[in-house]
Amino acid sequence: MTAKVFIKRIVILISIVAVILLCGCTSEEEIAMMEEYLNRDTIFNGISVDGVDIGGLGYDEALAKIGELHDTGEETVTVTVEDKEWTLTFEDADAGYDYRAAVDEAFGIGREGDLKDRYKKAVKAEEEGASFLSVYSYNEEVVKDFVNDIKAEADAACKDSVVSKENERLIITDEIYGINIDEEATFDLVKAVFDTGRSGRVEAVYSVEEPAVKKADNEKYYTIIGSYTTTFSRGYINRNINLDVGCKYINGTVLQPGEEFSMAEGLREQTYENGYRNAAVFVNGKSEDGMGGGVCQISTTVYNAVIRAELEVTERFNHSVPVGYVPLGLDAAIAEGYKDFKFINNTDYPVYIEAYIDDNMLVSNIYGVEIHDQGREVEFQSVYISSVPKPAEKVTEDPELDEGYREVTYEGSIGHIVEVYKRVLMGGELVSREFFSKSSYRPVPDEVTVGTKPASGGVEVVIPSVDEDEPVIEDEDETSGLVETESTYGNTDEFTENEEDYVIGEDEVIPVIGIE
Repeated sequence: MTAKVFIKRIVILISIVAVILLCGCTSEEEIAMMEEYLNRDTIFNGISVDGVDIGGLGYDEALAKIGELHDTGEETVTVTVEDKEWTLTFEDADAGYDYRAAVDEAFGIGREGDLKDRYKKAVKAEEEGASFLSVYSYNEEVVKDFVNDIKAEADAACKDSVVSKENERLIITDEIYGINIDEEATFDLVKAVFDTGRSGRVEAVYSVEEPAVKKADNEKYYTIIGSYTTTFSRGYINRNINLDVGCKYINGTVLQPGEEFSMAEGLREQTYENGYRNAAVFVNGKSEDGMGGGVCQISTTVYNAVIRAELEVTERFNHSVPVGYVPLGLDAAIAEGYKDFKFINNTDYPVYIEAYIDDNMLVSNIYGVEIHDQGREVEFQSVYISSVPKPAEKVTEDPELDEGYREVTYEGSIGHIVEVYKRVLMGGELVSREFFSKSSYRPVPDEVTVGTKPASGGVEVVIPSVDEDEPVIEDEDETSGLVETESTYGNTDEFTENEEDYVIGEDEVIPVIGIE
């Protein structure tokens, strides 16, 4: 509106007001003037909505202008809990301004009531100004449901990291921090963002419970400090069943500081009910079927892992005759009620025993805290001290066989005396060598059957041959009569004494076998 038009309207307004004040009535000319003033399809000047001047605009123009101001179509609220986040759009919460009602009020000035009222309101708006505010609102129930969903997903019970077995292997789980969302406080924060009418991010209000045992703690306690592997033949089914059953019984055993482990107890009684089967066992040097044959290989494998972890061995027996899956002097026999393998966790931390079958390998790992210097290596050296000749053969006379008949029914073996030395290296350099253990494998006599029946003249005496390839089979001490549940089925490595396999001792030259 031009200044000239504005001045003209002011003059008309003053004239009409003066007439009304003087005579209290309105002439036709004055009525015509008011009608002319009010006759428009735009909003009167001086009127604003939400601080935006919309005077002189048509209804649709004013609506569009205020609508642009309050477009909330892309506004969002994002709530974070640690590294997770949840988002709610203003649109989903029905958030927005009811600016249409404000524009309706603004456009209605000068258009409602009788002529004089309409005129007075229009003139007043143009002289003093008139402003209207849009009503802003959102659906609080939607916001409340949004916060409830966050709580349902983010709340977590506090859980310590634990050590467990999965597929017979050691698994260390992650710790879980306990989280408890404060719904009311978080709801207030989200509402505060909606009240601004603009996007915003807030962190939920929640409390955190810290687990007592974290994964890093368990990983510190459960690193491999000793390991050993032996092999066996997959063809001996019952023996392999016994290996698998025995491993499962001891696998996962945790020893606290100062606690002693008994292999005999850990393997449980070798019975059919406990899962064991008949396999080769040895009585007085002879192979017989017996329950639990083969479990000494478990004991031996764990023994070698334990001594490499440098834990304290409190009881250990070698077999009565050599076995084929470890060097001489590094075996550990068990016989129920007679021989056992025991060791103590002499560290300040828990240790975990792992034993499992992997194809044709029996693996044992000892987990714990490595308390020794980095770069320290331990190895065990078997040193052959001497052999022991076979005792006099055992002769059985058979009166049903002719004189001169002689058959070796069981071929015995010489005995062995072996010492084991512990060697410690740092960075590959030998720093110490000390005596560790001594093992004596007893000699076993040949058993011979001879005939005592007087031979008929001209009758040829047949002496059966002995199979040179028959495997050496261990048995148990002559005096005990008890059974070692072991055989040489497994590795078929045999002790050989080569000229080059000698080291110089303090006073003598001694043969060395099985340097690990």
